[in-house]
Amino acid sequence: HEAFYAALGRYFIGERSVALRSAQNRTAAEFVSAGKLQILQADGRHASQVREAMQEVVGDGQLVLGIVLSNELLDEFDPVRLRLVWHKGHPPTKGQCMECKAFREAHVLHSVDASALAALLRSATASP
Repeated sequence: HEAFYAALGRYFIGERSVALRSAQNRTAAEFVSAGKLQILQADGRHASQVREAMQEVVGDGQLVLGIVLSNELLDEFDPVRLRLVWHKGHPPTKGQCMECKAFREAHVLHSVDASALAALLRSATASP
């Protein structure tokens, strides 16, 4: 994957957790020191911070070309199945379900067909 690595301008990770940013910096230290990876303090509430960092790399007013991968963004499209649990013989009423604040995510799965991803990457490297 040397050609892909060489073509990669910069990879950004936006993370709000100090502990996770620190762990990501340690785990990916080689890529950070090579200038290929930048780990930013950011989350969905302040996504513009990532855009600002990207603009610094490409220059003001220039287009940012690339791919955005975001687990949290896809979660906002509501692909989540929820699980409601109650004691046997005591199901909640419709009103209790509507008022419940304790729903938990049971399973989220996002997948990309490997051949479709490979075709996308080939077309991106073939473009001028």
